Amino acid sequence: MPPFYGSDNVVYADGIGQIMTAATEKRHIKGKRRQKLWALSRKKPHGQIKRCNLGTKNQNKSQTKVRALIRTKIRTGVHQIFQTHKQIVCEDLSQPIRNKRKSKKINRRLAAWCKGELRAAIEQVSQRRQSVVTLINPAYTSQVDSRNGTLLGRRDGDRFFTFDGEVLQADRNASINIEHRLSDLEISRYQKAAD
Repeated sequence: MPPFYGSDNVVYADGIGQIMTAATEKRHIKGKRRQKLWALSRKKPHGQIKRCNLGTKNQNKSQTKVRALIRTKIRTGVHQIFQTHKQIVCEDLSQPIRNKRKSKKINRRLAAWCKGELRAAIEQVSQRRQSVVTLINPAYTSQVDSRNGTLLGRRDGDRFFTFDGEVLQADRNASINIEHRLSDLEISRYQKAAD
């Protein structure tokens, strides 16, 4: 999960992506090693491997710490956003993206993504601060060139390559497109991308 980018070129919750990636990779490596121990414990059923090496107490403790750290980062970033803005515009990401097959590594990282935590933080903080949250249709917001509104560019990771050779920061480009989508009367929130 990248940090939040505002259309005013301000970065919120910086460093959250590195925390989540490190935690996901650590959990993945540990899971592979635990699987080998499970296989050994089936071959040698005297119980010592299972009793001494396959408990979940330390694993649960470290996952709780990571979740708390991510939650704190998200809440801090959302509070910073609402300190400067009374209205924010967000993509409505409640629907899954269909026909998109991803590698196991990407799926693993996306499964750890705290979309629900981010949504809950935005709802709760906006209610406390009496601010307005507007959800828009997310179709093509990260693929459109924010300078001229065309689909001629290409996104690659955190960079957006325009048709005329300029390289933009991809999340900032998308945040500007999201802001423009608020005033776009032709694209409604629930309109499908094919329409």
